[in-house]
Amino acid sequence: MENFQTQLMEHLQLYARRHNGHFTLYTNPEHPDYGHMYLFEQPGSYFLMTGSYTISEDFSLPFHLEKTLLHFGNFHTGAALYQLDGRAPAKSTPCSFLAVEQNLHGIQHWKKGDHYYGIELIVYEDYLKKLGASRLLEADFLSAFRPDYTYRYLPEDVYQILEELIRLIREKRLSPLMLEGKLLECLAHLQQEVYSSENGFLKQLDYGRIRIGKNRSFQLTLPDLRAVHKAHEIIRLNAVNPPTIMQLAAMVGISVQKLKAIFHHQYHITIGAYITSVRMSCAARLLTTTQLSIRDIAWQTGYQQSANFARMFRKTYGQSPGEFRSRANPASELPAGSLPASEDEIGVNTRLPD
Repeated sequence: MENFQTQLMEHLQLYARRHNGHFTLYTNPEHPDYGHMYLFEQPGSYFLMTGSYTISEDFSLPFHLEKTLLHFGNFHTGAALYQLDGRAPAKSTPCSFLAVEQNLHGIQHWKKGDHYYGIELIVYEDYLKKLGASRLLEADFLSAFRPDYTYRYLPEDVYQILEELIRLIREKRLSPLMLEGKLLECLAHLQQEVYSSENGFLKQLDYGRIRIGKNRSFQLTLPDLRAVHKAHEIIRLNAVNPPTIMQLAAMVGISVQKLKAIFHHQYHITIGAYITSVRMSCAARLLTTTQLSIRDIAWQTGYQQSANFARMFRKTYGQSPGEFRSRANPASELPAGSLPASEDEIGVNTRLPD
């Protein structure tokens, strides 16, 4: 990382003009239009770079990152083309960003005339581990982020802290203690975000596409997933008397088509089959833990007709409810009102409603 910084400054034609113990200012007195760069560093722990500079010539730099870093910041202007080994070229654009970078290798390109203005903080994993050991940071904090993925998002509080750091640097008031305090504040807000139910970073992830039929597909989003997970829970709690699919879709705020497609994609089962699965699991539990009649169990699991219940139970478990109960507890005796010995007596072949 240090070698990359040195080469970058050489190509920017910015040179260390003032070193004040905890920061270095890079400028070019002969070409003030090239801009400037500030570097604040706590070796082995973190460093901050901020500046406003213009590229004086085209250049490219390879990079080889051997450590794990947390990298985040705000770029107001500037774009750079880069390519990671084994991946297609990509382009950075002005935005807030965050990435957990691990063993990255690639090359980055800069174009003459492009202007950059922004701030970035890079935090080493060892520093974060020390915070974890002190219980100031969750031990699994970094694992909350997808490695080597650039999130185009920062919580508003973190954004404002970074902007305040720029102001403090401009006013020459940023001390080492103040910088570390601001960094810890950023980490606190990031941690609060990743463990909240409204984690904004999850909204940045690509959840893939779901195909509908032969020629149609749609992009899966975090709100879609949350809606389907909510639908799954509603069904689990109301399998005896579930809402219709149209009612369920309205309850979770998603279209019927999306609900059916995403539900099957996530749980590998249709909504109707899941309702039956929950009912049959409940029936099996009642058969083995209670002395309720089979007719009562059918009613409690959402079947008004014992015949329909018996047919579905046999389809699920390969035996009648009575056989299932007897094998689970051979000593049990069926109470009055339970399923007759002959399934034909209750019309086991009766057609189930669609």
